[in-house]
Amino acid sequence: MGPAGGRTRGQGAYARRMRTDRGQGKFYAAGWLISAGVMVVTFRMWQLHVREVEQRADEAERTRDEAAQRRAMEERLRIARELHDSLTHSISVIQVQSGVAEHLARKRGEEVPPALLAIQEAGADAARACASWTAWWHARVQPGSP
Repeated sequence: MGPAGGRTRGQGAYARRMRTDRGQGKFYAAGWLISAGVMVVTFRMWQLHVREVEQRADEAERTRDEAAQRRAMEERLRIARELHDSLTHSISVIQVQSGVAEHLARKRGEEVPPALLAIQEAGADAARACASWTAWWHARVQPGSP
C-alpha cells in the first residue's frame, strides 16, 4: 500500500482509467441505443410515407379511370343526341314532303298512291318512336346535365 490511503501510484491511475472506460462504455452503449431508436423511427416514418404515396397513386389511377369512363359516356351521349337530331330532322322532312305530295294529288283530283300513304304512316310512326325515346331518355338523365 502506498503513502496516500494505501494505494500505489499505478493503482490510482488504473482506477481512474477504469472509471473513465466504464463511463465511455456506458456513453457508447447509450449512443448505440439512441441510434437504433432513431433508425426504427426513421424506418417507420419511411413505411408510412411509402404507404401514403401508394394510396395517392391508387387514388390518382381511380380518378383517371373515372374521368375516362365519364368522357366515354359523354361521347356516347353526344353521338346519341346527334343521331337523334339527324333522324328527327330526316323524318320531319319526309313527313312534310309526303304531306305536300298528298295535298297536291288531292288538289289535282288524283288518287293518292298507296305508297305515299305508307310513307306518311311510317314517318308518323318513326316520329312517335323518336318522341317516345326522347321522353324515356329525359326521364333517366340527371337534372342539370348537358
